[in-house]
Amino acid sequence: MGNPPLRVDVMMEIPGGDFEEAWKRRNTVSIGDDRIHFISREDLISVKLASGREQDLKDVEGIKKNS
Repeated sequence: MGNPPLRVDVMMEIPGGDFEEAWKRRNTVSIGDDRIHFISREDLISVKLASGREQDLKDVEGIKKNS
């Protein structure tokens, strides 16, 4: 949803991963009264590698470089 750089991907399943396990490792941020859940860094990398898309593979390089 949205437009870069404020685009948000809503995932209904996790390719290359298990939702229940990923949910246990999620990151949660509170903004006002709202709680927003994000996939963990490790799970994000796994999902992007599993997709095999060129952009996702580039994203993984960037994630690892900036850690």
